[in-house]
Amino acid sequence: MHGSRIRDDARGAGWITLPEFVFNVDPTPQAFTLVGDEVGVVYTHCGFFFTLTKLSRTLGWILDRVENSSEISFDEIERMEVPGYVIQEILAVLQMWQEMEVSESFNIERMLGEVEPAAFARMEHLLHKVCHIIFFHESAHWQRTIYRAGVWSDLETRTLNHISRWMSSYDPALLISRESHDAAVNFLSADWAVARSWAEEIQCDLLASSAARAAGGGSAVAARDVYTAQGVLYAFVMQLQEIYDTRVAGREPTHRTHPPADIRGAIVHYIDAMEMGQTVGDYQFKVAGACTYINFCGARILGDVLGRLG
Repeated sequence: MHGSRIRDDARGAGWITLPEFVFNVDPTPQAFTLVGDEVGVVYTHCGFFFTLTKLSRTLGWILDRVENSSEISFDEIERMEVPGYVIQEILAVLQMWQEMEVSESFNIERMLGEVEPAAFARMEHLLHKVCHIIFFHESAHWQRTIYRAGVWSDLETRTLNHISRWMSSYDPALLISRESHDAAVNFLSADWAVARSWAEEIQCDLLASSAARAAGGGSAVAARDVYTAQGVLYAFVMQLQEIYDTRVAGREPTHRTHPPADIRGAIVHYIDAMEMGQTVGDYQFKVAGACTYINFCGARILGDVLGRLG
């Protein structure tokens, strides 16, 4: 598709060809971008829609709590009683993914037949925001092919420098354990190629978040919506996929190209805080509070799910 003028920081001249966007009817929440010298294809599985729709009551419950998160302490999250339907919905998603992997077929009507219309309506706006972030993230991968080489390499160097500083000291305000931080540092230190792959994913997350906030008009409400969607992606899609791989499918993710979800979120928030001139603590709780709250709440809920899986 033609029709977009090249930016000053893009290579070439005149007009560019936008990437092709392909939406696959696949229940796994995956998205990826294939790029060539001049063209690109962005693939997005409808599994993002299926997964979040099956979690509609869970996400509605999370949204209700986010709206009152300033009144709820993290100690209360640790002690809170997770509704039974939340655990059941998450287990149903894991079962859906397993059935697809084993049988390589699925029934959309059966998958979504139990979704309550009112519950879906409660989280429909959130679903749209999640889709925006996915779209902008994958588009950012494609943008690498149209930027002049020096522009993208400068972005990569900036991100790698931030990651290096993140590696140098542990900050508990990022809400990851010291053991997780140290394991990530050792993993990155052992292979420079891993560091570059992680940097690209993190850079695309940052670009996606910025683009989604701008698309929402740049208001405080738009920013909160984006941070809420970001939290749902990290806690209830990426971390849930890690649980599926390790506890259901019985395979260990290598993390050579994509960082673990908790580490990914921590580094993104660290860099965003540095770029905004904020302390990590102020950023976590005053700027990206919705994402921080959902990540912590998600860890508590997924802990219960792990207990059920045995």
